[in-house]
Amino acid sequence: MARAAAAGAVPRAAVPAEQYREAPMDYPELYELVFQAPAVEDDVVIVRRTDRAGAGGYPIYEDESGIVRAEISDRGEVRMLASGGHQAPRTPLLARRLVT
Repeated sequence: MARAAAAGAVPRAAVPAEQYREAPMDYPELYELVFQAPAVEDDVVIVRRTDRAGAGGYPIYEDESGIVRAEISDRGEVRMLASGGHQAPRTPLLARRLVT
């Protein structure tokens, strides 16, 4: 992996939007990811569509901090992406489309 990055290869998680399975405008701009939190209210994070596609060809969404990142399919399937080292991202309980 380090060798590919050094050679200037684009990581699979950063594929340009032209590689989307469908036109980018066919995907929602915003999603609300709901994570189950023990003994308190659920954690809710709003993520916005980026101009990148993930390994599955679906858009990558991220929160304003860039820490919470996910590839979300047209069927609402969520694949969480690590945004830094030593992360073990949890899968959300629910992904809700938000109307803008």
